[in-house]
Amino acid sequence: MKSKTTIVVAFLALIFATIQPPNSYAQDRFFLKALFGYSHAVMDNLSQELSTQGNGEKLKDGYCFSVSLGRTFSNGQLSLEGNMSISLYPELHYTNPYDSFTARVTHYAYSIILHKRFLLESGSLVPSIGIGAGYGTTNLISGGGKAGSVTVLLTGGAEYRLRENMFLYLNILYTQSLKSDRFDNPFLENVTSDAVYDSSHNVLSDRFNSLDIRCGVTVYLIKKEPEW
Repeated sequence: MKSKTTIVVAFLALIFATIQPPNSYAQDRFFLKALFGYSHAVMDNLSQELSTQGNGEKLKDGYCFSVSLGRTFSNGQLSLEGNMSISLYPELHYTNPYDSFTARVTHYAYSIILHKRFLLESGSLVPSIGIGAGYGTTNLISGGGKAGSVTVLLTGGAEYRLRENMFLYLNILYTQSLKSDRFDNPFLENVTSDAVYDSSHNVLSDRFNSLDIRCGVTVYLIKKEPEW
């Protein structure tokens, strides 16, 4: 945990250390962002359980979709955004002496991300790096089998101008859950019937980590001058 904290602090220090003097042409604006792409999830305990079951099942790569609302500040050198995303993975058959169902791993994430934006002279290409935190829930089966955890995020990407207020955005995002959680559903009255059991008749617990490669558009909202 100490090493992870050191990495986060160093990353934040890098972001603020590279803030440049304000550019007169840069303006701070609100923006909307929509991204779609590939997602590679890592869930070690689930993968081990599927291997123990011996049916040839494994957690396969899936896809993700996200939307964000945010704003630039410090003359466009920084941005802060609120993000909601969903990641979907192919169905797999989960079968042991205590549980048998068709699982569809689904991950819902809610996060806040701070970006350092590198404003180049051309103005058409804007690379960025970022760090964030949030909360994610992972479902194995609808109505139960839910696990949740606080997450940290590291991201890098670049925007390319398509028109005055619209940019093509390519993004790589790494998500790390801070702790394991049991796959059950504490919001229902009968918790036991909603728990997912492993081959040793213990409630399955795991953490969700992922690497996503996403592409989409960022639209900056232009403030119109009042017509007098």
